[in-house]
Amino acid sequence: MYLSFYNLRSKPFPEKTAPDRLWLNEKTKKALAVFREGIIANKGIMILTGDVGTGKTSFINSLINSFSDNIVVANVVNPALNPQGFLHVLADIFHLPKVTAGQDEILSSLQNFLIDVAADGKKVLLIVDEAQRLSNELLQLILRLADLQDKVSKLLNIILVAQNDFNSVLFKPGNSDLRKKVEITHNIVPLTKAETAQYIKHHLRMAGGSEDIFSSEAMDAVFN
Repeated sequence: MYLSFYNLRSKPFPEKTAPDRLWLNEKTKKALAVFREGIIANKGIMILTGDVGTGKTSFINSLINSFSDNIVVANVVNPALNPQGFLHVLADIFHLPKVTAGQDEILSSLQNFLIDVAADGKKVLLIVDEAQRLSNELLQLILRLADLQDKVSKLLNIILVAQNDFNSVLFKPGNSDLRKKVEITHNIVPLTKAETAQYIKHHLRMAGGSEDIFSSEAMDAVFN
C-alpha cells in the first residue's frame, strides 16, 4: 500500500540491494578499488572488518560483481570446521576429485586446479566469513593456502571477513606469521549523519520516489 501512496516503483530499502542500486560512501569506494587491485595483483591475504550491519556483505558482493566472469569464488561461511573439513568444503566448491587422504594431497590437487584457472586468465578468491571464530588450526591452514603459488605469483586470494574483535585474534602472539602475510585491510565504520541522509535520498530516487519523503528530522532519527 505504501508504494502507491508515495509513488514508488519498488521498495526503496529491500533486505538485499541490487548491485546497480547500491550506495557507497567515498571511503568504501576507495577501499573497493584497493581490494580489486589486490586481487588483480594476487596480493594474497586481505582482511575486511566491521560491526554487524555495517555492510560487509554488500562490500564483498560489489567486489565480486566488478570482475564479471573473470573470477572464481569460494565462500566458506562455517568457521567451525576442522582443517580437513575446511579442505573438503573447498574441494566440493571447486569440483575437485574426492580425496580421502591427508591435507597434503588435497592441497596438491587444489594447487593444480589453481594453476589451471590462472592459465585461463581468471582469478580465484576465497572468502572466509565470521573469521573472528577461526581456530588456530584453521588460521595456520589459511597460511598454507596463501603460500600456494606457481613460478610467477600467488594463486589464491583470500579475504577474511570478520567483526571488529578479529583484531584481538590477529594480534595474539602465535599469529605473528599471519599478520606478516596480510597485505590489505579495511574496517567499515557506520555512516555519518550526512552519509545517512545521502543513503536515504539515493534509495528513494532508485525506487522512483521523491527525496523529501523523509524529513530532515526523520533522517536524523534513522541515524540515531
